[in-house]
Amino acid sequence: MLPAANKPLPFANNRDSTPLSTATARTHTRTLSEMTGNKRTARDLVNIGLYQQDTVTNWQQRLGSHFDTELATWKQYARCGRLLRSNHVCAGRIADLVKSLRTYARQDSEQRQRTHIIESIDDTLTLFEHRLKPHQLEKYYDWVPDIITQPSALAQVWTNLIANALDAMPEPGTLTVTVKTLNDQASGMIQVSVTDTGIGMTQEQQEKMFALNYTTKREGHFGLGIGLTMCQTIVHQQGGDIQVRSQLGNGTTMTVTLPIALPASANKEPQT
Repeated sequence: MLPAANKPLPFANNRDSTPLSTATARTHTRTLSEMTGNKRTARDLVNIGLYQQDTVTNWQQRLGSHFDTELATWKQYARCGRLLRSNHVCAGRIADLVKSLRTYARQDSEQRQRTHIIESIDDTLTLFEHRLKPHQLEKYYDWVPDIITQPSALAQVWTNLIANALDAMPEPGTLTVTVKTLNDQASGMIQVSVTDTGIGMTQEQQEKMFALNYTTKREGHFGLGIGLTMCQTIVHQQGGDIQVRSQLGNGTTMTVTLPIALPASANKEPQT
């Protein structure tokens, strides 16, 4: 028997859900694979946010032979929820881009607040979904705590790093995003790395890349040479650091390190 029309769907909060860490998603997928006997079904369940074993069992019992059919429908509904979230993020990001020059000139104009780094990065990756289609995306997320930062300014960092990586890669390529704490949470630092399989850079290019008006864009890729300068400014104002590791012909890794605790130079109360 199908669920009543007024029965909440199991993924009703998909639009507002927080992305799982890679390790957590794999653990849930492995557990549900053993339970359902089907790895693809398990992956679909985790992707729509239905990964509690007792909840899955309950829906299997209620739906019986209709479970697979309903799961296909749920996947579409969940996708709609994610698209609604993306539209909301895009609208906010467009407003941020309109103000980007002012933000570049005065980064301290945005109030600091609690920010979930993984969610911020995933939102940015969603904006590049169309450009990611010819490439492989690999995400390695550890659990990391929220940090006190300027979320819109930090989003500009992820936007620039991902855009640069995609510009540098011939099709097909691999974009790898890694989020982790350094050593352990006691270290007080979060590290975000964006790695591409692109053309790489010479040592001379790496030494100049943060200089204003310097660009390494290939022919056909427009660049003003302010993106990485802006990234470095933003990261430094967050109390962090940004580094590059690249080899000509073997891709590039951009690594951003941010403090978990609010820097002493930024004594502002977070929004709740």
